[in-house]
This record gives sequence, C-alpha cells and structure tokens, in this order.
Amino acid sequence: MSLAALSKRLGVAHQSITARRKRGDFGSWIQSLDPAGYVWSYCDRSNSYLRATA
Repeated sequence: MSLAALSKRLGVAHQSITARRKRGDFGSWIQSLDPAGYVWSYCDRSNSYLRATA
C-alpha cells in the first residue's frame, strides 16, 4: 500500500507515518489507528507499507 493510501485509510497526515515508522512503537501506534486493527510495516525494497500477517 502506498503512503498516500495508508494515510487516507488511517486519517492521519503522511508526515506522521513517515516520522514514526522507524520508532520501536510503530506497530502498536499504527494498529491503534487502523479501522480493522491491522498492523502495518514499511518495506524499504518496495517503498510501500505491508499488512503484517498473524
């Protein structure tokens, strides 16, 4: 998922996501914002955000 699409899904500015993605609490922070409770992670290789699998 692109940064713009994830930003829209979560209802936060894309700058907030970019600023938080390297912090240790990124997974729990983004999960708390996601309407379905998904955890997202950033993939450097594809420059996109991937939904974590359980």
